[in-house]
Amino acid sequence: MPHLTVEYSDNLLEEINHQQVLKNLQRILATVSEVAATKLRAITHRDFLVGMGEESCAFIHLTIRLLPGRTLEAKKTLGEQMTLYLQ
Repeated sequence: MPHLTVEYSDNLLEEINHQQVLKNLQRILATVSEVAATKLRAITHRDFLVGMGEESCAFIHLTIRLLPGRTLEAKKTLGEQMTLYLQ
């Protein structure tokens, strides 16, 4: 049962449809697990510092937790697909 936590800076609130992002990431997770078994959550960070602290700086951070048994190649592909989606 994959768990995915999406953390992001609050200066992205107006630029991203967070529910749609979660749904799209869930589709990617579904390549390694049944959709019903996936658990996704998004956390907004109000207090953060990126680089030199310019107001235009933002971040998105993904944490994926998987039970043992997935191949290294499957995990690598999963990470690559999620990274490509967020670019």
